[in-house]
Amino acid sequence: MTSFLLSPILLSTVAVSGEVFPQQNSQESTHVVISPTSGLPGLEISLPIYLEAAPGVEVGSIALELVFPNQLISFVTVQGSLVSERVGAKITAEVRVDAEDESKSVLKVALSTPETGSRHAIPDGLLGFVTIQLAEDAQLDTQIVLTSRGSAMTTGPPPGPVDSLTIHDGVISVGEVVFACFFYMH
Repeated sequence: MTSFLLSPILLSTVAVSGEVFPQQNSQESTHVVISPTSGLPGLEISLPIYLEAAPGVEVGSIALELVFPNQLISFVTVQGSLVSERVGAKITAEVRVDAEDESKSVLKVALSTPETGSRHAIPDGLLGFVTIQLAEDAQLDTQIVLTSRGSAMTTGPPPGPVDSLTIHDGVISVGEVVFACFFYMH
């Protein structure tokens, strides 16, 4: 009887949450997703970072660069998740003004597992959060794209570049905050 009652709840949870990763080519490529989110001007918001490794790929480190308009967004902090902390992964961040366009900043986020002994792979799932603050004068009903690029290395030995790496841009919708799961959807 309990299973019968829980089935509609589980189905509605899947229907509401959507997909974390795109279905097309997901088996052939490793995906790093900066999950879309929303927030109101002046508030701090968190951008979740997810990983889905291609079959047979063991990711040991990820280096991301998020390029954003520095008049609309300021970097606050970065933190790991239980998934990344479980394997001893360390996450760091550094922000600088873009050398090509001073109206933009580049946030470098690095996540890696220790290279000593038997190196663990970074597991699929939620890796961490980048917390940013939206400017007070950010226009409602606009979208801010965080252009993303990066690289990943395998666990080795020796570590090598992850082939077929797809990094998905982050998108922040400025406006009413909707309390739901925001995952990468296409």
